[in-house]
Order: sequence, then structure tokens, then C-alpha cells
Amino acid sequence: SEVPSEIFQMKAEINKPVQNMIINDRQWVLLNYPTTGLAQMAKMSLEKFTDFVLDVCNVDYKAMAEAQKPLHALMEKTDKVRITAPGTDLTFSIKG
Repeated sequence: SEVPSEIFQMKAEINKPVQNMIINDRQWVLLNYPTTGLAQMAKMSLEKFTDFVLDVCNVDYKAMAEAQKPLHALMEKTDKVRITAPGTDLTFSIKG
């Protein structure tokens, strides 16, 4: 670029308060908007992928937390976890 680096540095300094306000002083939520490309990557139709994304966005997290309490209690008194599935056999410790 033919623009001197000092100009870029000056612009960055001038924009810093606005950038801090936009990035640091706001709560952000980022998500993937359902697109044909993302649906293809998920090996789903766009309609099914859109439904999936919306379902995830609308999860009842209080109900999920309640449903996880028995698993949490079990994990509190467990040292080793074993996960098996076709082609998978993982064993690991969750001891603190």
C-alpha cells in the first residue's frame, strides 16, 4: 500500500474509543444464519437445517438443567467415564 503506516496507526487511535464501545461495552451473540452452504456441510436440506438452528436457539435451558441433575449427581461420585459407540471406545478420568 502507498499509504504510510503512520496514517493507519493514527486511524486506529482515533477509532479506538468507538471500537471499545462496540466490542467491549456491549453483550454480543453470534450465530450462524442458516444458509444452503451450511446445510450442505451438515448434510441436511436447508429446511431441516433451518429447523435445527431454530430449535437450538429456542432450547429451554432451565428444563435442560433440571434434566441434567441426575447425571451431575452421578458424575460427582464417579472417577472414570467410558463412552462406547460403533468404532469408538473412550475411557477417561474426570477426577479433579
